[in-house]
Amino acid sequence: MKTVLLSAFPITILLSSCGNKPQPDESQNSVTPTETVSASVMVDTTLNQLYVIEVWETEPTLVDSTLSSLPETNDNANLEQRLVLKARNDERVVQITTWNSDKAAEDYASDKPSYEDYKVLTSKVANYGAKDATPATIDAGSSVQYSEFIMKRKPAMDTLSTIVKGMTGAMAQSEPTLDYIMTLNSTDSSTISLFGAWNTEEGFEVFTQNNTFGDQPYWEPYAENEHHMFEVVIAQ
Repeated sequence: MKTVLLSAFPITILLSSCGNKPQPDESQNSVTPTETVSASVMVDTTLNQLYVIEVWETEPTLVDSTLSSLPETNDNANLEQRLVLKARNDERVVQITTWNSDKAAEDYASDKPSYEDYKVLTSKVANYGAKDATPATIDAGSSVQYSEFIMKRKPAMDTLSTIVKGMTGAMAQSEPTLDYIMTLNSTDSSTISLFGAWNTEEGFEVFTQNNTFGDQPYWEPYAENEHHMFEVVIAQ
């Protein structure tokens, strides 16, 4: 089974906290905790394709109820693709969606409520690299790494984006277990996201062990780095 790296550099719209997180609504179940939906989806790597990413910070004892109470999107005619990821440490759930127009994506993101431990992000594809022309796919049940590099200063995003583009382009050709890599820039210049698919989880682990980036990683002057391992729970 293919292992997918979803590394994220800071993304977009961060909804501010205002009150406590609502209790899960069990009447809107979108997936049961142990269920995986669909077998595989093709990732849209078109330049400037807009993605909406929602992140729920949770706790191991609450991750199942968070999954079962995700907002229903399947009845929205403008939805094109949906991925749901669950962190291996059960402390985060991520939903990634694409839409048939930028307006539909922006309308969906802007309509989200703001509350503690939740944020909604929008980001556009900035760069894509692969060894061949094989379409990029994500499989349900895959192991996934999702990272966020949150900008310390928004004006620095262009500089970091240029650095990342050069590095990921070289990685796509030189790393034997890396199938593809994609970067996305947030529309509010707060985040750069990076998605990459590796043949094996061990391949990515070897890469990280061999690339500690020293005392001052390349992103350190520009961004904070955070990453987690995930399972793809829904791919449709």
